[in-house]
Amino acid sequence: MVAAKASRNLRRHNVRFLLMDEVDGMAPTPEGSPLMLAEKRTLGFPDRKIILGSTPVLEDTSHVLRAYAQSDQRIFEVPCPDCGTFTEIQWGQIS
Repeated sequence: MVAAKASRNLRRHNVRFLLMDEVDGMAPTPEGSPLMLAEKRTLGFPDRKIILGSTPVLEDTSHVLRAYAQSDQRIFEVPCPDCGTFTEIQWGQIS
């Protein structure tokens, strides 16, 4: 686990699994986008997995919304405990 504030941290490690949180809050560094620098560290693995999470800030510049639009847009569904029908969990269902 490394912090994205220093580009040096993102250059140091090659990874197969990349998990990044709050990507819309990452500021560009003199070396470029921390998101792009981190993604480059996965290129050596043909079976790489990249997971991005963030609260979208601005729709036009959001990294996480752009990544979702370029993905297969899968959603995670779970079975209903009553009827077994698979459905996406909505915030209103969380108590």
